Amino acid sequence: MKASTQAFYQVWRGSRCCKPEVDSLIKRHRRKLWKFALLVCSLGLSLVLAEISVRLAFPSIPARIRILRYVESERGKFCRYNDILGWEGISNVAQTFECVDTRCQVRQNQYGFRGPAFSQAKAASRRMVVLGDSFVWGFGVNDEDIFTAVMLRQASPPLEVINLGVSGYGTDQELLLWRTRAWEWKPDEVLLVVTLFTDLNDNLGTERYGYQKPAFRFDSEGNAHLLNVPVLKKSPAEQARVPTPGRATGLAASLIEHSDLACVIVNAFLSGGVFREFFEKRGLVLARGGGVEREYVLYQSPPSDAAEAAWKILAGLIGLLNAEVKQSGARLTIVAVPSPVQVYPDAWRKLLHNQGAESPGRFTLDAALPNRLLREVAERQQIGVIDLLSDFQAAARTNDFLYFPVNGHWTKAGNQLAAEVILREMRKR
Repeated sequence: MKASTQAFYQVWRGSRCCKPEVDSLIKRHRRKLWKFALLVCSLGLSLVLAEISVRLAFPSIPARIRILRYVESERGKFCRYNDILGWEGISNVAQTFECVDTRCQVRQNQYGFRGPAFSQAKAASRRMVVLGDSFVWGFGVNDEDIFTAVMLRQASPPLEVINLGVSGYGTDQELLLWRTRAWEWKPDEVLLVVTLFTDLNDNLGTERYGYQKPAFRFDSEGNAHLLNVPVLKKSPAEQARVPTPGRATGLAASLIEHSDLACVIVNAFLSGGVFREFFEKRGLVLARGGGVEREYVLYQSPPSDAAEAAWKILAGLIGLLNAEVKQSGARLTIVAVPSPVQVYPDAWRKLLHNQGAESPGRFTLDAALPNRLLREVAERQQIGVIDLLSDFQAAARTNDFLYFPVNGHWTKAGNQLAAEVILREMRKR
């Protein structure tokens, strides 16, 4: 203990001896020290102001590249088993939904759908029921940003827009939803939103996304036969919330996750293919354009035998729904949802490149083919069609964020555009 005390005394004495030298050093460099402190403070303030400015001026840029921590299943989190439909929305739920490149607030009303819980009693104003899949459900956006909510606010004269979208539904489930529940709202208009790049496949099987579901088949005389009802209650092998695979960690990933300014700086480099490849390979930013190959069958001209069979099922389902909607006194209109591959030229070029490399000469790819085929189906049955393709292609020339880069659904901007086009075309009619 005595030795420790002596050592401390020596250090203290030495510091006292050196104090005049330290004071002299500080006096000689005081101005430089003040300049350095001022520089650090100015730099810190500038970064704070830049961060605030970026958040106000470029709110959508971080969502284009930022990889979120978790992947959630919307069906696992917001749906439950139904013996006729396969699955249906859970009533009175309000939770956050997070999936790789999107985070939003989801509220489902007393009926298990998103949007206002309109009474099923007949309304004084005109009423529209909207049937569809995840695009209608509003995958990735808040309730107020779904196109049905935008239509509800902007329609003139006033129009009650009732969102009955359920993520993952095919046209077969939408037909059964009409039969079991949707007709009870006694609508004047029924909007069937057809997502061709998923619906054609959704209608083919009795299992989809790990869940059992119903399906229709049509015989040679056109008679419909319902399969797999009651639906077998089989829990899918999935977790509602899992870590995002391939997501980077470390200082760079943390900066991108928490700083919008860092996201804007990184985004400025992504136009160069070398830089994008560098960031994507390290899991720092979102890799765009995944899943393009699965859409080959949709654009093949002439259509394959499998595609012809899928189109016949879709046409039969639309015919059944049209007849039943007419019988209720309402009018059916079809809305065709375009794929990002159809909307963005770079995504289409990727599809052409892959097709030419893998299967040259067997067929050609026609971006507008599915829309023409859908219009032909509708015209034969005297059903109106609102085709969003040309408007989305025009908007894509100045807006590269109409769709989320990975999940492929409409962003807030895409939903806004869809609402405007649908209202415009409805007014024309």
